[in-house]
Amino acid sequence: MVDGFDHYYVSPDGPIVDYLVQRGVQHVSIPKLTPWHVRAIISRNRPDIVQGHDVIASVCLAVNLPLCRRGRIRMISDLHNNDERMHKVGLRSILYGVASLAFDDIVVVSDPVVDEYIFKGLIKKKSITIVNVIDPAYVLEKSRMGGGDGRRWNVAFVGRMTYQKDPVKFVEAVGAMNRDRRVTAVMVGSGELEGVVRGRISELGLEGTIDMVGFQSNPYRFISASDILMMPSRYEGYPMVALESMMLGVPLVGSRVAGLGTLIDDSCGRFADDAESFARMAGEIISDKKILELLAAGARKKSATVNDIGSFVDGLKDVYRR
Repeated sequence: MVDGFDHYYVSPDGPIVDYLVQRGVQHVSIPKLTPWHVRAIISRNRPDIVQGHDVIASVCLAVNLPLCRRGRIRMISDLHNNDERMHKVGLRSILYGVASLAFDDIVVVSDPVVDEYIFKGLIKKKSITIVNVIDPAYVLEKSRMGGGDGRRWNVAFVGRMTYQKDPVKFVEAVGAMNRDRRVTAVMVGSGELEGVVRGRISELGLEGTIDMVGFQSNPYRFISASDILMMPSRYEGYPMVALESMMLGVPLVGSRVAGLGTLIDDSCGRFADDAESFARMAGEIISDKKILELLAAGARKKSATVNDIGSFVDGLKDVYRR
């Protein structure tokens, strides 16, 4: 959406490449995200601006500060998560604190990313909050491609199978829901906890109840084919999938964490804490068609309000042109 610049997405090869091709985004392959491989990319491509997305990428860029300064390359860090590891003294928070000194600007997706960082004094003055947005036309077009061979689900989980997203809590919530009524669920995504998730599904006897479909370049068709989206995240920044779900008229049941706290209200979803409360809130919504329809309409309305594309584009252009 940010025109006037040639953008290149640097990452290792993988499923992301197909997604980038679909979106018309130019890709630069890197064998592994290390300071030395990043240095080779910078030396070869000579960009005007480098933007490190999240902590590891930012640290890799910061190590290359001398190279960037010699080439007069503008350095930007971009933090998408309010990572709880950044709230206390530890290796990750200390490394980023040192790395932050290298950057001209630090873009964050919500104010708590800065306010709750243990060393916020290092980044407060150079940080700027630019809230994430989505392209409604693209999401709607993709969602119309069908929801998994015409299937529908009561509850969906869409995200990486990681500690942050807490997919095991989702499985346990679905298990709790099934004590009272038969529900169907789909999990979209992959990650290091995939084996743990499959094991918990087996332990709870939920084979055939929860469909695990892995990474999907088009998750929107699964979201739109579900009644509600459940997000039991331990922490967030400003989750795109929540905004996408709302835009598609799919209500949310989510954790009361920064990021989700600014998106979910009584008009479009519910908050929950443990697996039992997730099950209870989700069950109340899907068992009452009127409530589901009201929340779906509220989700669409809220997404139109918070999805401020103009501010997003203007904010990034201002950072790039400084």
